[in-house]
Amino acid sequence: MNRAITTITIALIFTLAIPLAAHGTKSTSLSFTNIPLLRPDGNSEPELSIGPDGTTVYVALSWTQFFTNTWKAGFGQTPVFQGTIDSNLANNVGGGGDADVDIGSTGTLHVSTLIFFFNPQTRITQLGVSAITCPGVDTSNNFSHCTGRIIDSTQSDRQWVTSDGPHVYISYHDSASSTLVHVQRSDDDGFTFHRVTDPITGQGGVTGNSTFDNDQGKLIADSFSHNVYTIWAGGAGGLQKAKTANFNNIYVAASSDMGKTWTPHLVFSGTVNVALNNVFPALAVDPLSGTLYAGWSNAHQVFISKSTDQRPDLDESAGRKHFPCEHCCLSMDRSTWQHRRLRLLWNECLEQR
Repeated sequence: MNRAITTITIALIFTLAIPLAAHGTKSTSLSFTNIPLLRPDGNSEPELSIGPDGTTVYVALSWTQFFTNTWKAGFGQTPVFQGTIDSNLANNVGGGGDADVDIGSTGTLHVSTLIFFFNPQTRITQLGVSAITCPGVDTSNNFSHCTGRIIDSTQSDRQWVTSDGPHVYISYHDSASSTLVHVQRSDDDGFTFHRVTDPITGQGGVTGNSTFDNDQGKLIADSFSHNVYTIWAGGAGGLQKAKTANFNNIYVAASSDMGKTWTPHLVFSGTVNVALNNVFPALAVDPLSGTLYAGWSNAHQVFISKSTDQRPDLDESAGRKHFPCEHCCLSMDRSTWQHRRLRLLWNECLEQR
């Protein structure tokens, strides 16, 4: 949840790959069309999800209304504003603190937002997490066909949502005391949720490095292996505990039993106090192969590792810890952008390693 004191409008970018080379050769250029989605209340931190039929839903944080603005369109079409998806959760509850969106393989829209509880003087007293479900991505009539609920109200932060068929997962930080990561699962396509096991708790030294000292990236459910993965940057226990936010370890935890148990793996360990947690570390999975990608940044470079065995094991043979297949740095070079299967680009990537 990061905001500045200026008004920002959201500009969502549609990417169209236009071949500029002759038939039989690889194209090296992409064409971009920028479509600004202007709102009088301003927006920031946009996210989107593309469904199986190409339906695309966009969300962004309103700067003045304490709600999450929402647009919808067919793939490649101009988005149409739908309204504020988390404005009717409960009395004296506002939203739009953070937002994440997922259109599942079932065709259901899942949205989770960070919400605010107000006292009668309209002062924020605590934070919580919402879960909003729209069957068939039906956002018509001011989301009257959607079901919204509050799944946590105990000082939460930075929630993420993902799904694998009817199984929907939401993770979020305990921002009040430990910054541990909580996970809830739905087995009915997002209508009801229950707590499963926390990925950081009970993991020995990993817990020691990550309690108070972590920034969690997006939770990912893999439709190929049906594993669930989460990524976070953790610090050095004892040296950094609750003292700095320069987290130098990248962890990925995997669950093969729908969140009942988690196995953490150290993907990369850097120099202590050299931060690798430029918000946020990222995960992506190839749904056709189950190949898992992890990305992170030190605010100057972008790094990526991948795992092809559906679990990010440690490979000590080279004297350092990494995903078994690849560890490299991405640059903004156009050929790198064109030919990497994972097209992950962070603006902070300034130079080749």
